[in-house]
Amino acid sequence: MTGWVVGNIVFKNFAKHLTLSYGVLFAMGGGILVLHFWWLPKHGINGLTAEPYDRYLKLIGKVKGK
Repeated sequence: MTGWVVGNIVFKNFAKHLTLSYGVLFAMGGGILVLHFWWLPKHGINGLTAEPYDRYLKLIGKVKGK
């Protein structure tokens, strides 16, 4: 993300879709926050440490369809 930010600062005069880019970045960041601070704790998993790890692996297997 640091490279993305520096690139936007350096090349901002050439970017016509800068607002859209920020929107996509914020949407992805929001998705990460929802995943770590709502969805994982809802399933009994710590969103920062992925503990208990066996429950985390079982849940990820369900999400992947295994």
